[in-house]
Amino acid sequence: MRDLVGGDTKVDRVSVDAGFTCPNGHRCFFCDSSGSSARTPKWPTLREQILHNISFKKSRLRLRQREQLKHKFIIHFQSFTNTNATLQELKSIYDQTIGIDDNIIGITISTRSDNLSLEKLQLIDSYRTRFPYVAIELGVQSIHNQSLQFLGRGETHEDFLKVNQLLKQFPHLDVVAHLMLGIWIEDEEKMLATAKSMQHFNVKGVKLHFLSVLKDTELAKMYRMRTRDENSKRYPGLELLSSLQKSVEISASFISALPPQMVLHRVAGHGNLREVIFPKWLPIFAADLPRLIQEHLLHS
Repeated sequence: MRDLVGGDTKVDRVSVDAGFTCPNGHRCFFCDSSGSSARTPKWPTLREQILHNISFKKSRLRLRQREQLKHKFIIHFQSFTNTNATLQELKSIYDQTIGIDDNIIGITISTRSDNLSLEKLQLIDSYRTRFPYVAIELGVQSIHNQSLQFLGRGETHEDFLKVNQLLKQFPHLDVVAHLMLGIWIEDEEKMLATAKSMQHFNVKGVKLHFLSVLKDTELAKMYRMRTRDENSKRYPGLELLSSLQKSVEISASFISALPPQMVLHRVAGHGNLREVIFPKWLPIFAADLPRLIQEHLLHS
């Protein structure tokens, strides 16, 4: 990113909700009603929302800033599946990022493997003529189909393999995979297999997430049913996440298993902390996780 903007410039993401829905009608079991939402106030138009969110971000940066840095922004289409529309509708939405603020240097599109086509990728790639940075964020979560089924993803690892083949035609797109730690039915070996597999794909960066249980989700129902049943099945991923120390350790092991050139965009995603039911330690220690993981990597 410094090659694009220079060392004296700070780049921040500005998340927006463009009103998309998700093709997975029942929602993934871990997903709340906001669809991994940007949690931004509603505005009459997307342009107004973008400008407001940039202004809000600038005001926060001014309060925190100790040194004089320039600021640039990447518009992150975050909520739900941001390719779930016709090509014409997508172009109309994405075009609203153009020419409204000179400090916008790129866009990021969050989506699913089963909702991308060659034509949609061609459209997204065309914005490289407008911005120096264009990225796609894919909710991969795991390479294990049994895990994807457990999560209610409504897609398979084969969907990711198909879109990975298409992405080879767009080498200048930045592709970021969202990967999940603590899927209940996965043990450490399966989690690390997902990390090691990234070397075979057209993925340049990753965001790591804990499988946190949020209120009003299908996963929350499953968690309550399990805690009431003393004879319920033991889940290795669930037991791992019950411990802060073990969660830090598996995060460090996962990062170590990734290809060395992989860019880490996030090391400990967790959802809305006010809605977290499990892990119980997460709302208390969430802010400390990046530091704890880094310390474990340095000393292991």
